[in-house]
Amino acid sequence: MTQERLLSWIFYSVALATELDHAGYSEISIIADGINNSAPSNRELKDSVEWLIKNGLVEGRWNNYKLTLKGSEIYENDTRETKLIQEVWN
Repeated sequence: MTQERLLSWIFYSVALATELDHAGYSEISIIADGINNSAPSNRELKDSVEWLIKNGLVEGRWNNYKLTLKGSEIYENDTRETKLIQEVWN
């Protein structure tokens, strides 16, 4: 999997996992597994969340994350026309 695809997978997983409240690695990983039929490794998840935070798309710490306003705007734009997982993720 390319780095770009990995980051989009984890970003989408965070978005879905935090629709109602903050989420930790466990909740994000469960959603990621549902999207891709494969759970990310701990390193993939940690590194991706750190990248998303560094780039202003996710906020949080101590295993308690959610989308930022910028991340929410991107997610809303990407899901405006479809909610089908594979279409959004691609």
